Amino acid sequence: MTASARSSTCPDSDKDEDTAAAPAQKEHSFRAWLSVLGAAVAFFCTSGFMNAFGLFQEYYAQHQLIDKSAFDISWLGSFAMFMMFLGAGLAGVLVDRTGPTSLLFGLSISFLITPPIATVSWYFTKNRGLALSVSISGSFLGGVIWPIMINQLLNHRNVSFGWTMRIVGFTMIPLLVTACIVIRAPLKKIPTEEKPVELEGPQKPTKKKLDLSILRNPAFLPFAIGLTIFYLGMFSPFFFISTYATSLGKSDSFAFNLISILNATSMFGRMILGLLADRYAAFNVCSVAALLSGIIGFTWTAVDTSGGLIIWSMAYGFASGAMLSLQITCAAQISSPENRGTSMGLAIGASALTYVILLRSDILHS
Repeated sequence: MTASARSSTCPDSDKDEDTAAAPAQKEHSFRAWLSVLGAAVAFFCTSGFMNAFGLFQEYYAQHQLIDKSAFDISWLGSFAMFMMFLGAGLAGVLVDRTGPTSLLFGLSISFLITPPIATVSWYFTKNRGLALSVSISGSFLGGVIWPIMINQLLNHRNVSFGWTMRIVGFTMIPLLVTACIVIRAPLKKIPTEEKPVELEGPQKPTKKKLDLSILRNPAFLPFAIGLTIFYLGMFSPFFFISTYATSLGKSDSFAFNLISILNATSMFGRMILGLLADRYAAFNVCSVAALLSGIIGFTWTAVDTSGGLIIWSMAYGFASGAMLSLQITCAAQISSPENRGTSMGLAIGASALTYVILLRSDILHS
């Protein structure tokens, strides 16, 4: 078997290839961890805010959309998630061709999450699972803080909905500016042994070609299909846990706090399972996390007490929390550094198909 064949079929081979061709700077450099911090901030402001949609689901049902069903209201969250995942493929292709900096100034969420994680994956090889887990944990930290903040403004401080959203925007602006400043691509290794060949006359800059070779990797298609199936149900508790709690007669404050509990334990699950992924292989840990999430999900409606809801939210959050970071780690593992952004973007973008199905079911139900 040739070396090229081995690299296209064995996920671990690309990781070894990255190590052999590591950049000049150390993996745990200040520049690298600044990029991790910037990625965490970007996730805090984007998907972290999306993780708080369960609060809006219940608030809309009691205020602006009181005449609409829960399924009608969930269409808003489903469509937002669809747009977030849909743009990830394009963002991944562009980050491989242009680098992360220009893309971080984009307005869409997908253009704010794909470049940072691609940049972090370029820095880390041995500890990639941990680094990506720390980066994406900003998402679930946002899922803890945003619901508490918005609940306090809307339900306790009597701030109007419009001004609550403005306060959210004012909070995000300096954070995203910080992310744009600190996320930088790795320094390229400068050759010192050989002198560059000087050519006569002006030379046109070479453009990077579109690299979709990841689609020919036999591991990528089953991986993308598996993610699509998993995401059919993954975010349902994030959307409906508060609505389910109020349907059992629990208070609004308790219901809203369940969202923060779910996201807090997701952050710990992401960290711990990310560490395990570096030791026991990302695909193995990802499969176990998906299986546990499904098993715990089937027990949801059997819980009807306050203590049971808290324990269930903690268990589901811990198991499902690692999936987003692990799917990115897996995508990086089966790709080369040159098409890593494309691989990650397409892996995330494949999940958009899930929300097409969810949107269609919502429309048919209404």
